[in-house]
Amino acid sequence: MVHIIIPVHNRLSYTINCLDSIKLTVKDEHSVTVVDDGSTDGTSAYIRGNYPDVRIVRGDGDLFWTGSMKIGVESVLEGADSDDFIMSLNNDVILRDGSVEELLKEAKKCGKNLYGSLSLGIVDKDTIVPSGTIVKSWILNLTSHVYSSNSYRSLSDYSPVKVDILTGRSVLYPVEVFRAIGNFNAQDFPHYGGDDEFTIRANRLGWGLRLVPKSAVYIDQNATGLNPTIRLLSIKLLLLSIFSIRSTNNVIVRTKLAIKIAPWYAVPTYLCTSYLKIFFTISTSMLKLLYGKVNQ
Repeated sequence: MVHIIIPVHNRLSYTINCLDSIKLTVKDEHSVTVVDDGSTDGTSAYIRGNYPDVRIVRGDGDLFWTGSMKIGVESVLEGADSDDFIMSLNNDVILRDGSVEELLKEAKKCGKNLYGSLSLGIVDKDTIVPSGTIVKSWILNLTSHVYSSNSYRSLSDYSPVKVDILTGRSVLYPVEVFRAIGNFNAQDFPHYGGDDEFTIRANRLGWGLRLVPKSAVYIDQNATGLNPTIRLLSIKLLLLSIFSIRSTNNVIVRTKLAIKIAPWYAVPTYLCTSYLKIFFTISTSMLKLLYGKVNQ
C-alpha cells in the first residue's frame, strides 16, 4: 500500500490536476490524504464533493509544507502496515504513467532507501529541473543537481542515481523510516528545508537516497518555490524575503539548516557561503528590478 500525502494551501486548480493524474496513472493499491492547511478557496468542500475516496486533514494555515507533511504522516502511521510506503507529493506535480510504479519497483529491488522522482518542466515536458542533489563539498557548500537543465528524452542512462539530498515534491518513503528516525522537523523548518533535513537525517542513519529517472513527474515552475525572487514585485518584498517563511532566502532557516546538516567541521564555511548565496540572489534580483525601472 502506498499512502500519498499532498500538502495544500489554496491553488485548487493545481490540486485538481494532481488528483486527476493520480486517478489516471496509479494502478497499485493506494490511499490519498490531502492536508488542507487553511485554504480559503473551497478546496476541502470541492474534494469532498468530487473525490470521495480522498481523506482530508485540516490545518489552521500555520502548518506550511513541513508541518502539513508531519501531521499527514502522523495520521497515516496510525493504520499503516510495516511494509507500506508513504509518498510526499506537492499539488503542483502531475504524475506521468509509471511514476509511482517505477519508484515501487526500485523499492522492492533495493530495500532500505528513499526514492525520488525526476522532475520535468511542464512547458516542454522534457527539460529536467532540480530533483536530487549531490554534495561535492560540505566545506565549500558546493552541490550539483542531477541532470538539471538536460533533456529527459536525450538521457543515455535512466538507471537510479545515488544522491545526498532529495527534493520532497515526489518522494517514496518506507513507513519504517519514520518509525526508525522520527517525523519531519516542522519546528525548525516549517516550509523550506524540511525535505532536505529529513532526507539527510535518514541518509546519515542508514537509509540510502536514490533518484529514479524512470519515475518522471511534471512540475509547474511558475507555481513552485524553485525561483521565488523572480516573482517578487519590489525591492521591499525582496528584503522581506530574508525573513519570510515561504522564502528560500530566509536567513534564520538557512542558519538552522547549516547547523543541522553540515558536518561539524564544515559549519562555519557552509554558513558563510549560504549567506553569500542569499546576498547574491537578492542583489542580482534588485539589479534586475532597478534596471527594468530605468529602462521603462
